Amino acid sequence: MEIGDLAPALLSFEALFKEANFILNADRAYVTVIVRSDFKKGSFGIYLELVQHVVGQILSVAGDLKQAAEIAQLLGLFGGDGLLKFLKWLKGRTPSTVTKLENGTVKVDLSGSTISNSTIIIKPDVYALYSAYGVRRHFNGVVKPLQRQGIERLEMRKGKETVESISKEESSLLATPTPTENIVHEGDHVAVFQVVRVSFKERYKWTLSDGERNFNVAVHDDDFVKKVEEGQLSFRKGDSLKVHVQTVSRRTDHKGIVTEYKILKVIEVIKQPPQLNLPGT
Repeated sequence: MEIGDLAPALLSFEALFKEANFILNADRAYVTVIVRSDFKKGSFGIYLELVQHVVGQILSVAGDLKQAAEIAQLLGLFGGDGLLKFLKWLKGRTPSTVTKLENGTVKVDLSGSTISNSTIIIKPDVYALYSAYGVRRHFNGVVKPLQRQGIERLEMRKGKETVESISKEESSLLATPTPTENIVHEGDHVAVFQVVRVSFKERYKWTLSDGERNFNVAVHDDDFVKKVEEGQLSFRKGDSLKVHVQTVSRRTDHKGIVTEYKILKVIEVIKQPPQLNLPGT
């Protein structure tokens, strides 16, 4: 296996456990993965040691803390009814209904399915991991080497016993899901922004500043864009724009809150004074 395939997979393995640990334990603990291996021609084993640290070592408040071994079980890497088994059961399909039962478990149904076992009962922590975009993305990174020719299977072992495996064909079941986006705020207002960078090729590459941070904007004022392209307007450092701007904030799975800016109308170009504005000048 090329190091370019192996190294990202190992990094994804560590990121997978860190993300799962955060989903289940928040910031009460953190995990690290230690690698030991004896590489041989053909198939070879990589020995991974998962180490968990309780923040501040306050064990008295960590009664419900998910231990490292339990996190591995919930991910399904050691067999059992974990996330890996759930993903294999789904076979790339999306649950039709999800119901939380009185005993705390979660019932997942696949409506319209032709298979006989169209219902499964899983632990709520397994469903939480399934719903976490970061967990799914890093899980996909772990099995990505299976996409390469000559790499047929990934096996997890305890000693000499194989407790779980993922074949080349099954690796597609762990594909990263398409991230969802929900609009949490949308509005428009008049504002003044300083020009940081002007684009003469693409109207969507303008960079402005509100005095604290820079951001990219989409300029949808065609008359203004035309004047810039024809050289009727020029800009220098310190110039500003008074604009009617529309903002749309979306909550995404992988980036959190993302805000897009769209300039609907440029009201005024405010030029930087050529000299200091002092009394008597």
